[in-house]
Amino acid sequence: MEFLQAPVLGVAAGLNPYVTVALTALFAWRSDFLTPNPAFEFVGTSAVFLIALLLLPIDLFADKFPGSGGLMDRVGWVLRPVAGGLAGAAVMPDHPAAIVGGLALGAVAAAAIHGLRLHLRRRLQWRMLGFGRLVLGAYSDLTSGIVAAVVLLTAPAGAVIAALALAGALLADRRWGAPEPVPDLPSTQDTDEA
Repeated sequence: MEFLQAPVLGVAAGLNPYVTVALTALFAWRSDFLTPNPAFEFVGTSAVFLIALLLLPIDLFADKFPGSGGLMDRVGWVLRPVAGGLAGAAVMPDHPAAIVGGLALGAVAAAAIHGLRLHLRRRLQWRMLGFGRLVLGAYSDLTSGIVAAVVLLTAPAGAVIAALALAGALLADRRWGAPEPVPDLPSTQDTDEA
């Protein structure tokens, strides 16, 4: 099940890295659902949980505004794969190949979802009356928490929820996604006739 958990945790980290790391740390620290790989035991500490919790408001609020959100999008290309790789490696068995596989699966999934997130935001947010960044960010945050919690409890159900969330996002893109229209500029022919 670990090879299913790692990429799904990467998907969750691609949506919101702080929620994913906080939930992974909480499950490892305070429950019997996750015993982290010995090389990544630090993930299951109160320090990692508290750091992720302290950084969570940055993503929850800064990501929702155009100026700070652009910076968060650029930082996300590094932060989200690191969080996905960390969570992915923490759930893997204690074998070097498994750890590397967990790191890779989590990081690649997080980077791919971050790229998809940015693509969908570009194609959908202009239709939401100025609230697109807020609405799509809230969808990412909520989905991240649900996917991370469920996959840590039961990997198959978490994978199904992640697949349904991804299908819903792609369906929204297919149905409503389009590049933002460019305002019409007066043509030179109209000004010559005047």
